[in-house]
Amino acid sequence: GLFRGERHVGCGRRQGRAVYEGEIQLTDRVAVQKLATAVGQTVPGEYVEFLEGLRARPQDDSGDGPVFEYDGREWLAYSLDRLAEVIPHRRGETAFPHAHGTGRHAELLRAADAVHGGGASEGLLEQGFPLDRLARGFCIGEDPDGDLLFVDADTGGVFAYCHDGMDVEPWAGSLAELLAGSRGQAGDDDAE
Repeated sequence: GLFRGERHVGCGRRQGRAVYEGEIQLTDRVAVQKLATAVGQTVPGEYVEFLEGLRARPQDDSGDGPVFEYDGREWLAYSLDRLAEVIPHRRGETAFPHAHGTGRHAELLRAADAVHGGGASEGLLEQGFPLDRLARGFCIGEDPDGDLLFVDADTGGVFAYCHDGMDVEPWAGSLAELLAGSRGQAGDDDAE
């Protein structure tokens, strides 16, 4: 298997696309839809086109993807490779691709709640974000502090998961709204 809840032995790259052990290679459109479907979501066609367009844009210093600005805030867009890449994890932990980063955080918060009597996820619950809802997020990038930007499965809105405060912050009403309002680093072109 390829996604959340299943073990990933390794991940490599070939021809600019993610390749999982066993040499399974997916087209961009299918890969993105599979990642989204695994958390109960679908992504609009314009997001796939956005991802395809990222390949032609200058990358940030880490090579992950270009930096955009939306409503006065910067964000780093995950490339298709980055979406599918498995987040480094310890032996015995569930492997998650970056697209399911909020699922990883939900799992870690569940473990902390078990030890600390529910206190770790208290702030999220107060905001109407139980851990099951957070776990169904589809991560599309991060802000300069490393906070994950994700599409909420319940509302379709884009939020940032603030790992330091263990809460969420709304960014845009939808993924389409975020993409339409994002500008490249130079601030002179649309994200699309």
